[in-house]
Amino acid sequence: MGTKRRSYRNPFFSAFICALLYFIISNLLYWYFNGNLPFTPFAYFDWFQNAVGTLAMGFLVLIVEFVRNLLGKGVDSAS
Repeated sequence: MGTKRRSYRNPFFSAFICALLYFIISNLLYWYFNGNLPFTPFAYFDWFQNAVGTLAMGFLVLIVEFVRNLLGKGVDSAS
């Protein structure tokens, strides 16, 4: 705890993991409540809201991770 520590998390990997989890969970919940996957009637565009949500989640997590990494570089321990 008393040593300086930078943040070593890769922001692209974190964004990919969070977006993938969002995509899987949202599709499972859609299947649970509607009885089919949003891709089965492809022409109905039920999948589009999940795709846009996944892209938005990945982009926002990427921004948060970049900011977290930038803030973690300048932090000095007070001990």
